[in-house]
Amino acid sequence: MTSQQQTTTQFSRIQLIQYQLLKHFPVLDVTGAPAAAHWQSKVAVLLGSQRAGRGGHELVNRRALGQTRAMKPVSGKAPSFTKKSPESTLAMKPVSRYAQVLMVVMAAFQRSHGGNSVRCPSPFRNNREVGPMPQRGETTIQDIADHAHVSKSTVSRVLNRSSRVNEDKRAAVLEAMKTLGFEPNLVARSLAGGRSMTLGVLTQNIGSPFYDALSQGVIRGLAGTGYSPLFVDGQWQQSTEAESIRTLIGRRVDGLLLIGGDVPVEDLNDLRERIPTIVVAREIKGWENHCIHVDNVQAGYDATRHLIDFGHRRIALLRGIKEHPDAIHRFEGYVKALEEAGIKFDPELVFQGDFSGQSGVMAVNSLVAKGTHFTAIFAANDMVAFGARLALSRHGLRVPEDVSLVGFDDQAEAAFATPPLTTIKQPAVEMGTAAARAIVNLIHDQPYELACLPVELMKRESVARLR
Repeated sequence: MTSQQQTTTQFSRIQLIQYQLLKHFPVLDVTGAPAAAHWQSKVAVLLGSQRAGRGGHELVNRRALGQTRAMKPVSGKAPSFTKKSPESTLAMKPVSRYAQVLMVVMAAFQRSHGGNSVRCPSPFRNNREVGPMPQRGETTIQDIADHAHVSKSTVSRVLNRSSRVNEDKRAAVLEAMKTLGFEPNLVARSLAGGRSMTLGVLTQNIGSPFYDALSQGVIRGLAGTGYSPLFVDGQWQQSTEAESIRTLIGRRVDGLLLIGGDVPVEDLNDLRERIPTIVVAREIKGWENHCIHVDNVQAGYDATRHLIDFGHRRIALLRGIKEHPDAIHRFEGYVKALEEAGIKFDPELVFQGDFSGQSGVMAVNSLVAKGTHFTAIFAANDMVAFGARLALSRHGLRVPEDVSLVGFDDQAEAAFATPPLTTIKQPAVEMGTAAARAIVNLIHDQPYELACLPVELMKRESVARLR
C-alpha cells in the first residue's frame, strides 16, 4: 500500500470513529474546529501505532490520553471499510483495532468531561452550554422503595395515581423521588398503561382573550391528574379543524376537548364513538353531558334588554361570524328582547362581521357612511366593542354620551377601558376547568356532570340613559 493510500485509509477510519462518537455522544461535536483537530489528532495517534511485525504485537500509543498499554496480538491485515455508507462497520476479524480505538476515545471523553458542563463549538449549535450526559438507570423504582421504606407496588401506585395511598407513605415516596432526582419515564408509563397521558385540545384563534382564558382553565383542570394538553388552532375553518383533529388522533391522545369551532354534528357523533370527546363553549343537541356552554340566547336577551331599559330603541347589533352558533343564538336573544319591548326589528341595524377588533371599526364606519341612525351598540364580543369604541371616537361620537356600548366576554381589559365597558361575563376559565376534569373522568369511566353555566351582566360606565 502506498503512503497516499495509507493516509486515505487512516483518514476514513478517523471519520468513522467521529461518526460513532457523535452517535454515542450527540452533545459532542467532533466535526467542527477546533474540536475536529483535537479529536482527529488523538485518533490519528491511536491508529498510527507502531507494529512489531506482521502477526506480532501492536503497541497503541496512548500518550495523548495519558497512558501507554500493550494490546493483544492482531493480524497484520488491515480491517476493511465500505465507503458507501457511513454506518458500515469495520470487519470483525480480527478483534478490530477500530473497536479498541473507539472504546479508548470514548472512555477518555467520559473521563475528561463526565459530570461537567462542556461547550461544543459548532456552526450548527450556536456554541450553547451542554450539561452532563444523563446516566441511564441511575435511579429505579426499587431504589425509591428502599429509600422510602415502602414496597415497589406502593411507589407504582403513587406514580400512576391508580389507587389511594396512605398520605405518609405518599409523602415519603415523593421525598425519595426528590432526593434521588428521579424523573418518571412518561413514554414507558404510557406503553405499560396503554395510555399516552395526553389530551388533545382544539381551540380557535390562539391569542384571543376568550379562548386563551378557556385554555388556562383547561390547564388548571388537568393539574395533578398526570395528563398534559396538546393545543391546536382550528382558525374558524372547518377544513383546518378536521385536519387538526386528525393530527391529535395521530398523536394517540387519550381524549379530545373541542373548544368552539364548527365541526358538523354528524362528524362529532362519529368522533365520540372512536375517542372520548367533550365540546366546550358550544351547545349541541344530544350532547347534554358531553358539552359545556352558556345560554347565549339568554345572554343576548340580557344585553339588549339592558339597553332597552335605558331608553334605547335604535340598537345596532355587531353580530360576528354569520354561521357561528354563538352569533346565531345571541342574535335570537337580541330579536326576542326587541319583540318583547314592541320594537320592530330593523335589518339595517345588523352588521355581519367577525369577532375581531377590526370588525368593530368597519361596522361603525359602515353604519355612519350609510347614515343609519343608532343610539346604542351591542357588540359580538369585547374585542369588537373596543374596535367600535375607536371608530366612534374618530367620528366624534362619545361613549356613553352619544352612543351606549355593550360587549361580551368580560375580558380583563374591559374593566380598564375608557369608559369601563359594560359587558356580558362568560365564565371562560371555569368552563375550561370543568371540561378538563370531565374528560379525565370520562376516560376513566368515572361519573361527572356538565351543565349550562350562567352568565352575568357586568354593569359599568359605557351605558347611559337616552336623553
